Amino acid sequence: MKKYWLLLLMQAAIIGGVFAQNDPTPFAVRADSLARKAGRLAPAIIEWKKDYAITRQSETAGSIARSYALSGEIDSAFNWLDIALAHDSTPNVLLDDQLFPLVPLPRWADLEARQIAKITAQPSNIRNVQLARQLWRLGMKDQAFSYEGNLSNRLLGLESPVSKAVWLLQQKNREENLQEIKQIIRATGWPRKSDVGEDAAQVAFYVVQHSDVAAQEAFIPLLKSACETGEGNCRDYATMYDRILINNGKNQFYGTQYQYKTVNGARVLDLFPIESPEFVDKRRRSMGLTWPFSKQMALIGIIFEVPQKD
Repeated sequence: MKKYWLLLLMQAAIIGGVFAQNDPTPFAVRADSLARKAGRLAPAIIEWKKDYAITRQSETAGSIARSYALSGEIDSAFNWLDIALAHDSTPNVLLDDQLFPLVPLPRWADLEARQIAKITAQPSNIRNVQLARQLWRLGMKDQAFSYEGNLSNRLLGLESPVSKAVWLLQQKNREENLQEIKQIIRATGWPRKSDVGEDAAQVAFYVVQHSDVAAQEAFIPLLKSACETGEGNCRDYATMYDRILINNGKNQFYGTQYQYKTVNGARVLDLFPIESPEFVDKRRRSMGLTWPFSKQMALIGIIFEVPQKD
């Protein structure tokens, strides 16, 4: 299931665009490589600090804080988070899975309260702050241990005992999350953007998407209704709809699902089969996905040359 989540993130990045620092310094490039590819957090922190001395960017301070959190250096993580959040009034930090080690600590509750106060002080559609907070925490927990899992998979392989142990931790978290989402939905219905904001509302989709097909089939009518009333994300509905079709051995409808296959010894991305592929652009437009499918696929190395019909 993890590969599907990574592919979902890839599609979201392609459709929505990715914010990244332009022309990163050599220090930032080295830091990212050390942390992400090699898991060498201590030297990565040194490089991030060199970058921060030049750029003074809050994004860099956040990278330092995450590296300290993953390293278990709690005080340093919180100190750099204070710097990173000085001018930040978004919920991004409350969804950052690499900060998950900090969540059980009293100091996190204080940081969380201060960040929520800044969020709600801005013009927003967050009317149910308590529910938004609950969903933000679920969103962080949903992705917890992704860094460790991806690193272990890359360095040790999927069959490594370490990789398997991390996967079991993620599965435990996601099973607990599903039960909590069920309780939320029974009490309040599918989370609405007008109540908790778009980021928190979308957490319900991620949690259900990471569960079994029975749960997806049970909840997709609620997600469809949220899409149709503007209270949910139609792209999420398209993604879950396709996931259900694939899991049931059918062709997908909107072209959101990919898989890896081996070609000449190399792993490459490939689309799962699409039902009536000549109408995929038309169907995607109905979900608000207006960019031509062939161009989107080209960005990730997939050739899609089926002429489209209206």
